[in-house]
Amino acid sequence: MPGMSDTGSMGAMGGMQGGDMMAQLQAHMDSVMKASPERMKAMLPARRQMAANMLSQMNQQMRSMHMAADAQWTALADSLRQDLVHMPEMTPEELEGFMPAHRARMTRLMEMHRMMMRNMKR
Repeated sequence: MPGMSDTGSMGAMGGMQGGDMMAQLQAHMDSVMKASPERMKAMLPARRQMAANMLSQMNQQMRSMHMAADAQWTALADSLRQDLVHMPEMTPEELEGFMPAHRARMTRLMEMHRMMMRNMKR
């Protein structure tokens, strides 16, 4: 990603907004999924920071638009937060096995957010 080292300087992410952040996060997730288990573990700090920033930004956007989170959104966001808490404790091999499910949850949350934003703009 432009402006980011493989291990994840977050300087480039600080000013990202909405779709840009989600696109950057998706690109980063693609590179994480292709990495060796050891490299995946090394990339984890950047991954966690990007995901936390995205969750925070989504929540901020929802609050600014006076959108209430439904039970599905809340459960999925909570699952992702738990992922972020537990991933550092995992071995590289455990992390490799865990990442497809984490990626699926992240992708689902991004799609839910896009749909909610699209529906609010109508």
